[in-house]
Amino acid sequence: IRAQSIAARAMLNLSWAPENKIPMFEVDNLVDSLITMLLTRTSEWGGRGHGVSTFLLQSRRHASGALRNLAAAPRRNKFHLCKHGNGSLLNSLLDAARNDPDTSVKTRVLATLHNLTCADSAEILISEPGLLDLLSELATANETTGNTEDELGTLAFRTLRTMEKAASSDMSCHDSLQKVLNEVSATRNSTVLKPVKTESSAE
Repeated sequence: IRAQSIAARAMLNLSWAPENKIPMFEVDNLVDSLITMLLTRTSEWGGRGHGVSTFLLQSRRHASGALRNLAAAPRRNKFHLCKHGNGSLLNSLLDAARNDPDTSVKTRVLATLHNLTCADSAEILISEPGLLDLLSELATANETTGNTEDELGTLAFRTLRTMEKAASSDMSCHDSLQKVLNEVSATRNSTVLKPVKTESSAE
């Protein structure tokens, strides 16, 4: 488990450099390995001991950070990432955003969704079951738990706005997106977008 955490950290650091994004994406099973680490919250053989849980948390943070960085790539890579494994990457990101107990992991996952959004991938993302609902819930959540939850809500709202810019009006999903955006905008106290990190080499 410790070795897995170290490997995830190495992939995170490598994924920051622009010249590494495409070669890493083309490595067999690399994205699948990151997905596996992202979703591994307990160890069957290691239990839930403090040491085990710490290494698993580090792996999830590093894996989600690497995916975030890989998603900040040319448009064709964003499209292929959205289609990866017949939607397994998007399904995994939604699972982590909803169920991971660590807010830092959730923030990196939302940043991944934000980075994946472009004209080529917008329809895939908007049509993904549960994605608009998730972003809407986070963007309109009561900001009662401090700056971290505020950051999640701001990033969710920012992602919806990016989808709006990327989507064309003739897309079948455009009306659904617009409806969600109208509802979110009406319930937020302010539409001022705060700066949110969407790519980082060290976190």
